[in-house]
Amino acid sequence: MKKYNNSRESGALKVYELYWDSYLKGDLEAFESTLGDTFEMIGSSESEVCHTKDDGIEFFKAQMHEVVGKTEMRNRQIDVLPVENLMLVNEQCKIYVLVASDLPADRQDWNFYSKIRISTWLRETEEGKGSEFIIQIPINTNNR
Repeated sequence: MKKYNNSRESGALKVYELYWDSYLKGDLEAFESTLGDTFEMIGSSESEVCHTKDDGIEFFKAQMHEVVGKTEMRNRQIDVLPVENLMLVNEQCKIYVLVASDLPADRQDWNFYSKIRISTWLRETEEGKGSEFIIQIPINTNNR
């Protein structure tokens, strides 16, 4: 992963990482803090569409039982690009899912699920306290 010296870029990356960390670990409060009021998500399936922060939170709540502790993002390649007053974060990674989670940790098995590309637009908050997600477009690159 690249190191960013620019405070805008590193700030955007920090919020981006918090979003995914909180999503994968089920931290609703931290997840909420990353979303802007005008959050939009257009995913790869019909159920992955959100038009507001509240929609995003409800989507997260509905997904938690399927994701938390059962999904990992690996081989992450993340680029942060300033575009005028916004930040574009592009990521490519591999998604792995836990199989047979009822086994002891040393016997659990993770299977490759899919490659994914994610483009996320962030903007500075009005309070100047960091960045917030405004648009996210995840694309599953496998034809399943």
